[in-house]
Formats: sequence, C-alpha cells, structure tokens
Amino acid sequence: EGARDDIFIAYNMHWEEQKFDIPTPRPGRVWKVYIDTSKNTTESFALKEGILERSLLVSPRTTVVLVGVLDESAGKSKKRR
Repeated sequence: EGARDDIFIAYNMHWEEQKFDIPTPRPGRVWKVYIDTSKNTTESFALKEGILERSLLVSPRTTVVLVGVLDESAGKSKKRR
C-alpha cells in the first residue's frame, strides 16, 4: 500500500466569513494549510507552520485546502524522554 494523504477542502462562496468544523486527522498527523485563495501571493500555495484546531474560519469567496501531515512535535517529545 502506498502512502495516503489526508485532505480537507473548505469552500466558502458566501460574502461573509464562515466557520467550518474540521475532522480529526489520523493518529500522528496534524492539519496544515496548503492553499488559501484569500491570500493574493504565491505564499498561499505552501504549507504553513500553524497547526489547526477543530474549526477553521474561511474568508468570503475563498477556498482553503488542508493537508494532514506528520506531527513532528510528537516525535520530538518522545525523543526527549
């Protein structure tokens, strides 16, 4: 079996900011923003450092793509013990 990516896409076509509840990622993974079309730069197409909680505020007329990536902080805390 090949590696699987967890992906969550939030579409907000409304003219007001909307809150989305996001699912819990698989064990050992965290959600990170991969694409945010409200950002008018190429920076919106790279993984952001911010780890997301259980909800996401999406700007008006915006699409946000989240990717479940390995939680590197979990590995660091295990190594310190």
